[in-house]
Amino acid sequence: MHNLVKLVQASGKAILLPADAIAGGILRTLEPHERKKNPDAKTFAWVIMSGQAQTALLRETLGFILNKAGGNSGDRVVLKGLGGTKVSMQRSAFVHAIESERVLREDDKPNGKEISRVDATILQTSLHSPNGPVAFFVEESAADLFDIFNADVSDDDGSVEYDDDGNPIVADEPATPAKKRAKA
Repeated sequence: MHNLVKLVQASGKAILLPADAIAGGILRTLEPHERKKNPDAKTFAWVIMSGQAQTALLRETLGFILNKAGGNSGDRVVLKGLGGTKVSMQRSAFVHAIESERVLREDDKPNGKEISRVDATILQTSLHSPNGPVAFFVEESAADLFDIFNADVSDDDGSVEYDDDGNPIVADEPATPAKKRAKA
């Protein structure tokens, strides 16, 4: 039987998935303009269902979802998305990156009034949705991404837990015993 994970969509409706659907997918925190439109949502997810990436807006945080799905292995990287977001994805999903710029428009419409323009890198992945390959913008340059994805994969056994922002939680150092004073 599959290790099943129950999550809650922004609409309040539940979604029940095999943990592998999440562990193999991509998770991203929301940008400020997305949070305004979806106040109940915390994470945007591309989950793998029937071999295709499907999107979901979820109420749970990125770290909570990764811990619940067991997708917190050393094979994942956390990247800086635009607007202060964080993106968690498997190293093996990387295909290529192209430095570019992102134009944010009113109502996310192609002919809407331009709100902002920012340098960004388009990262394309091996995930495929009904609309084609999954790609998104990140702050890292192509050179930074080369260093990130070309690094040796850690031999982490997946026992690391992550906080709500997708950062590894570092265990506290064990206390060292105090030195005993010599008796006089």
